[in-house]
Amino acid sequence: MTTSPAVIEKRSPGSALKAIIFGTDPKQALRIERLFLASTTYFFGMFIVSYCRWNGLFPSASYIPVLVGALILNLGIYAAIRLDWNLKTRDPSLTLPQMLIASLANTFLVYHTNEARGAFLLGYVLVLVFGIFKLRRAQFLKLGAVVITTYGIIIAIEYISHKPGFNLPVEMLQWLMLIFIYPWFAWIGGYIGNLRRSQKEANERLAQALAQNADALTVIQRQATCDDLTGLYNRRFALDQLRQAKARLEQQGTPFSVLIIDIDHFKRINDTAGHFVGDKALVACVDAIKTVLRATDTFSRWGGEEFLLLMPGLRASAVGDLARRIHASVENVDYRSLGLNDPLSVSIGVAEANEKESIEDMLTAADNALYQAKANGRNRTEYRDA
Repeated sequence: MTTSPAVIEKRSPGSALKAIIFGTDPKQALRIERLFLASTTYFFGMFIVSYCRWNGLFPSASYIPVLVGALILNLGIYAAIRLDWNLKTRDPSLTLPQMLIASLANTFLVYHTNEARGAFLLGYVLVLVFGIFKLRRAQFLKLGAVVITTYGIIIAIEYISHKPGFNLPVEMLQWLMLIFIYPWFAWIGGYIGNLRRSQKEANERLAQALAQNADALTVIQRQATCDDLTGLYNRRFALDQLRQAKARLEQQGTPFSVLIIDIDHFKRINDTAGHFVGDKALVACVDAIKTVLRATDTFSRWGGEEFLLLMPGLRASAVGDLARRIHASVENVDYRSLGLNDPLSVSIGVAEANEKESIEDMLTAADNALYQAKANGRNRTEYRDA
């Protein structure tokens, strides 16, 4: 006994590292990618602060601990996403925690700046833009309440401590602008969020409708091509398959044979045992025949107790073994359990396709062979040589 060597999937070092960092879930990987993109703003902020310190616009207070602290908190968010803890939350992207961290870091910078404070207040707007497609109105308002409150505390501290250069009207103006901006963003963000949710729901309804239509189409196709009682293909489908097989014969020379199979004395069963028993016997006979067929064969109900078997790639001379197995399989069914005293048998007429004759002529030839089988005593197979 030989075995094939195992196929080992090879990954480049780059793809393996990417899988370690981002994982294999595309949605989670996208959330991590967005987190990394948002985190780059901290390094840009560090560059801005360095510029301010170089030009004396920022005091000597160290901003490194705040930056490191913010990055550590974002690392915690990364861990939550990487370990799938975020999937238990309402917003798997954890947008609000990220915005809260960024807002508090920006508040530190606002507190320690003097005449450049107006520039750092724009940092709040940048944070708001980050969440405009994700946050709901209530979340915007909660975040705004935190920022407005902390900035109000800063103003109060500076006013009480008589901070040099403190300008109360200017600070109040900036504070009032924040009070205006956050509700405005809450309204815009909520509006956009509602549009996105409506679009998502519409897409889901459309997908559901398409799935239902696909299921309905499958049912319609089955009803159009299959027999209700036996589950076999119907006469219409069989004729279509015959036309395709005839085309392959003419174009490629691929031979095929047809078998018309008829259950012997079936009318007698319906007359003596009833149609319900007759239906069960017919289905049992069909199931027995199907057990010996090839996967490429097309087995269909031709009408009543008569069936057509299309065998592509097979000449009539090679049908004999299969026909014998069909006879044996039908006879071996336990018909007594169905309410019958005697086993069923079938008669078979075989015809090989001929390029020079029509499908109708070939079927007539197979039908004549079937009548010959019945005339010769039934439970046998007769052939029309191609």
